[in-house]
Amino acid sequence: MFVLLFIVTGAAAALVAYQNSRLRAAKPALAGQTLNAASVLAARDSDGDGLRDWEEALYQSDPQKIDSDGDGTPDGEEVRKSRDPAKAGPNDPLNPEAANDAIADSAAEDDDNLTFSVAQQLLESGVLSSIGADGGIADTEFLDNLALPAELDPALILNRAATITIKDLTVSPTNDAAAVRNYFNNVYAVYAKYLVPLPKDDLTILNEIMEKEDYTKLAELDAIILALERSASEIKKIPAPSGYETFAVTELNHIKKTARAIQVIARLREDPIAALAMLRERTKLFDEIARSRTETKALLASRNVVFPASEGGYQLFQ
Repeated sequence: MFVLLFIVTGAAAALVAYQNSRLRAAKPALAGQTLNAASVLAARDSDGDGLRDWEEALYQSDPQKIDSDGDGTPDGEEVRKSRDPAKAGPNDPLNPEAANDAIADSAAEDDDNLTFSVAQQLLESGVLSSIGADGGIADTEFLDNLALPAELDPALILNRAATITIKDLTVSPTNDAAAVRNYFNNVYAVYAKYLVPLPKDDLTILNEIMEKEDYTKLAELDAIILALERSASEIKKIPAPSGYETFAVTELNHIKKTARAIQVIARLREDPIAALAMLRERTKLFDEIARSRTETKALLASRNVVFPASEGGYQLFQ
């Protein structure tokens, strides 16, 4: 089931974005590498039996064994003969209902798992039980237009994470230029404390996972999530000057949404379709953050608040 996701969302991997400005120049190359790695995985036939790994997942055969059921016939040949590669023959006709039941059982155990949910929908639709002349799934383009269950929509998941309101802030009535500069310098100081020292961003980690197929690296995302959570906690405690409450609320919610997005991405092994679908929202979130910073920078300029290049506030808006 895992490798099936690369057919569905290979394009999504190319949309990964990261908000750290120091890595923007490398972003296109990294995204391209991630997409290339995903494409290779989508076409992989690890055991050379004529079935791609993702097809083995659908038929519940072993992608590492040429003859999964040990009946003397390679898996690919069995499928071409409408036989079940996971059941010893010769009396082993394909049974799509059995595959559907297996997916349904897994979905029942993890009802928030988008991968299981989507797989169940596909199997129930009957599309995947249609086998082409060569024994493979004839057409997978329909997967690109697959509607996500509303309750598992990545945008809604992120919106639920945006819990900060003005009531959560401490607002200072002092809002002269010096106070405003001090506020934004303090905000950047939090990022400098927790985020700037991180050795890798989520895009780099994901790209390494795709290239090396080393899913132990998913644990490296935990440090980013923790840094974001700590950043939100400390920034919320900084009194926001009157007139800058909108920035404070928006910035904090962007942090919380980013952390939530990476949490979903970190479940790449357990729920790969949800993880890569979330990358689309990760890109939109990157754009939201950039737009918010641009608007705030313009507001500061209109109020003659200027940061010397040596101050953190200057770095915040670069």
